[in-house]
Amino acid sequence: MKKGGTLCARCSQPLVTARPDLCPFCMSVQSVDRLISLSYFNSTMKELLVLFKKGKHPGLRFFFAALLYDALKAEGLENSTIVPVPPRKGKLRRQGWDQVDLLCRTLSKHFGVHTARVLERRDRLQQKTLNHEERLKHMKGTLRFKRNRQLPGGVESVVILDDIYTSGATIQGAAHILKQHYKGKLTALVLCSVV
Repeated sequence: MKKGGTLCARCSQPLVTARPDLCPFCMSVQSVDRLISLSYFNSTMKELLVLFKKGKHPGLRFFFAALLYDALKAEGLENSTIVPVPPRKGKLRRQGWDQVDLLCRTLSKHFGVHTARVLERRDRLQQKTLNHEERLKHMKGTLRFKRNRQLPGGVESVVILDDIYTSGATIQGAAHILKQHYKGKLTALVLCSVV
């Protein structure tokens, strides 16, 4: 990726700011080495994600997992360990499933991607009810490394997986916790970003 061109030097999204090398997406999260967003939150992606997240078309997991795996492969990260962003406390009990976890299970089963569920959330609050500053403050105290868990030995690189990137608070919170247990390359991968 060329710097000073029309694409971001970190994530290849179009540049729309005065800064000559980084897009707003990358400027907002400096806690990871690289950010990969498969799409903007446009009308098509929004409709697909709503259908998937509401459980109306769970088969979309195969479509999304294939896109995610292609992105991992394109970046040479197919042998990385995926760390999913954990669901809110009680979500699995209420809904019976979590979309990010389902994507991880699909990536593992159909593409052989390694997954480590080492993070957990201690809250029930939906991030979308908070503004940007509130999200950043909230996520600092809500994520933690699970007790008696560790990343597998010999990890080549770690990829934090989430579905939608909005404020960057969740990714930053996850990265902060992971850096206490892992000193290697840290990438964030999301289906889409709201810039």
